[in-house]
Amino acid sequence: MRTSPLLLLAASLAALPVSAATEQAGPRPAPEAAERVAKADQLVRKGSFDQALSGFLEPMIAEFEKENSGRKERVYCARDSAETRYYLAQSAARNEPAIVLNQAYAYAYFLKAYILDDRNQFDAAIPFLTRAVELSPQNAQYLSELGHIYQSRKDWPKSLELFGRAVEAARLFSGDASKSETLRRALRGQAYSQIELGWLDEAEKLYRQCLELDPDDKTAKGELSYIEQLRRKGGSKE
Repeated sequence: MRTSPLLLLAASLAALPVSAATEQAGPRPAPEAAERVAKADQLVRKGSFDQALSGFLEPMIAEFEKENSGRKERVYCARDSAETRYYLAQSAARNEPAIVLNQAYAYAYFLKAYILDDRNQFDAAIPFLTRAVELSPQNAQYLSELGHIYQSRKDWPKSLELFGRAVEAARLFSGDASKSETLRRALRGQAYSQIELGWLDEAEKLYRQCLELDPDDKTAKGELSYIEQLRRKGGSKE
């Protein structure tokens, strides 16, 4: 049976940098922020969701909102100096004051949403994922996970938009170690929604792009076989 692919926590994000760049960015985050969210990440990977929430994620989110909800500046969270410069340049072009903080804060929202998603509480996860994307709009992982949530709601156009943004973000800002995996995740998400919309040719092209990136991508191979089955049935999913 074909199922919608859940986004797995990427191994490349297991170690969060303690100090993300904050050039021209106002106050630096508390130095323990990355350490706290890294501990939460470890608990999530072990399945200790309640401990991660109560011990780290919910206090971090509450503290962050208390400190930053009244700011006049647009608040971003970045993984590195390239992403930081991009956000600052975009804000400068809009004459919008901005600060860029450690990625740990956005990741805290993402982890809470991931837990809710895993518990099939999709509607409850949306505000936290949306907040993570607001803070880190060029983070392909956050965009793909939000795209998955909208797939679960069968909102194929919205999921296509989000996975499309994830594709571009992966190409521009994913590190070399995680780029192939992150990009293929976004491409597969796009293609999945295209199949649901009956756009088989478009979906096939995206899955073949995945195989160009990784000839052993089992999900892409399986979906290409599924497309062929649909074509033999005249394109119907019934």
